[in-house]
Amino acid sequence: MTYRIVGAAPPGTDFIYFAFVNYTTLGYGDVTPVERWHLLGPMTAMNGVLLFGWSTAVIFAVLRAAMMAQTEKSKKSLS
Repeated sequence: MTYRIVGAAPPGTDFIYFAFVNYTTLGYGDVTPVERWHLLGPMTAMNGVLLFGWSTAVIFAVLRAAMMAQTEKSKKSLS
């Protein structure tokens, strides 16, 4: 929605498609931002890379904590 409000993409663009192509770093290039917003695509792509990495780290941290808790629970039940 923000892309539409600021006029970042040409009229008639599917803004959801534009956002996801940039966010996932696919960068097809079939929809490019208007000239004054050219840096928007790379900035969105870097945001996507960082957030995918961060999300992966959080998932692994939660899984590790759950496994540690399960291990401690198992140790206590064996004692």
